[in-house]
Amino acid sequence: MNYKDYTDQVSVFFDRKTELNALNEYLSFLKDNKPKKILLTGYRRTGKTYLIWKHFKELDKNKYTPIYIDCLTKSSWEEIFDDIYKKTIETYLLFKKDDKQILKQFLSNTIKDVYSFLKQVEISIGKENLGYLKIKLNNTKDIKTSEFINKTINALEEFTTKKKIKLVIALDEFQVIQKMPDLELMIAKLRSRLQVVKNIEFIFSGSKPSFFKEHMLYKSKPFFQQITVFEVEPFSKDIIEEIFIKYKLNKEKINKIYNFTKGIPDYVMKVLDYYDKLKNIDKAINSVLLNEKKSIEYILEILTDFQKSILKEIAKGKKYSEIKKEVNAEISSTIKYLINDGYIKRESVGKYSLIDPIMDRYLLDT
Repeated sequence: MNYKDYTDQVSVFFDRKTELNALNEYLSFLKDNKPKKILLTGYRRTGKTYLIWKHFKELDKNKYTPIYIDCLTKSSWEEIFDDIYKKTIETYLLFKKDDKQILKQFLSNTIKDVYSFLKQVEISIGKENLGYLKIKLNNTKDIKTSEFINKTINALEEFTTKKKIKLVIALDEFQVIQKMPDLELMIAKLRSRLQVVKNIEFIFSGSKPSFFKEHMLYKSKPFFQQITVFEVEPFSKDIIEEIFIKYKLNKEKINKIYNFTKGIPDYVMKVLDYYDKLKNIDKAINSVLLNEKKSIEYILEILTDFQKSILKEIAKGKKYSEIKKEVNAEISSTIKYLINDGYIKRESVGKYSLIDPIMDRYLLDT
């Protein structure tokens, strides 16, 4: 997904003034070559990605080059950092329209260092400098992952220094790294390299807060007190009232929207979209329910029948002791898994709730 693809989607945007102001303020540290490291966390559909896109859309492109990477499609650290490098060149071409031959010469020199372990490097820059870049890589198995990351960041620093630009790199759905080898070691090495990085601000984002706390933020972990954390929360009732202000809805209808969506921005905006067409709150809510059914079923498919049965009991409002008695089995590991994977959260001792309100309703209705 290139810059135009995602910024075109940011047509309607509400709230998040605190977060946007902070992200803009932190650019001053990047300007002074003391870039901050930022982490956006929050459960699914709370608007983290839209927040990044909105921030990128408002950036002064003469000063900052935004790079957005969706890590959900990546299976290794190498894929992530290879994409960062390629997207940097693509986006630079999009905004700067630099001399193609000069850029190609720079790329050739830099990639010899980054990919010195390769047998073949094929570089081509798109026709009319439209930002298309193709790099063909071979023989990538023998290099250490940490060396690959270091060389890539070195190349980016060299590029930004020569071109006198600053990069703002967002790694979205960064929790995908939990499935990659040597997790703790690689997080530690990444933190070490980013301590001295120049010209580049990194924004990490992900939808599993418990993962980031456990592997990055706790006292014994590499990013403890080394990264600024923003927890992206659902909308309040006041924000929902602001969103629907032109329709002059009464308190009862605002409460109905809030109770259905729990303030989750993605669901609020979908209710808004349907209400704009149907002019009826109940019909709008039912349309969202119907539309989200397949998505919920797809998410639940990866769970075992036992895990789904525990979710269903939680949806019914049952406590830990009641569920354990109901299923007549040990459930502590299942509860921990459901928390870590972002299905449920702990409300109080022995009491849990589903994070996704539509999943909650789906489980109660099936």
